[in-house]
Amino acid sequence: MIKNIIKDLKYDERIKYQDAQRAISNYKNKGIVATRALHLVNSQVEERAATIYDCYEKALHKANMCDFDDLLLIPYLILSSNPEVLLKRQRRFPHILVDEAQDTNWIQFELMKLLAADCDTHKGNITFIGDDFQSIYRRRGAMMENFLNVKSMRPDIVIYKLQTNYRSKPHIVHA
Repeated sequence: MIKNIIKDLKYDERIKYQDAQRAISNYKNKGIVATRALHLVNSQVEERAATIYDCYEKALHKANMCDFDDLLLIPYLILSSNPEVLLKRQRRFPHILVDEAQDTNWIQFELMKLLAADCDTHKGNITFIGDDFQSIYRRRGAMMENFLNVKSMRPDIVIYKLQTNYRSKPHIVHA
């Protein structure tokens, strides 16, 4: 779909498919919808990427489809703009477990904050599991800061550090 849009816009020589796809994914993982992306451009390259994103979203909508990044963006948009729906989900899931929390990106962290917020039936129970020495998804937008600064989100959170690695021998951990 993106390749066809690039061809239709006659951007073949101006932007690579992979770069457009990466830009769209980055926008979505930062919670930026296509119409907003068009207002945030600072260069011709960003303008092309935002234009492709806008056309792509229209094509997805017309085909009644969504992409992988929409699996986070759409729930975020729904929950952040519909307090009744959010409260229903908070009541439904009073406990949240986040494994590999060091590899969460912006939108994943925002979803966690929404779902784990205090509501009328619970205090937003959330458990983060992660290892600050094992973040491997920076290229996909993972933000180690989410894990390291979780106290700013939840000052009352209790942190337990497991200092022993039970999966790897010392020489592997050292490497």
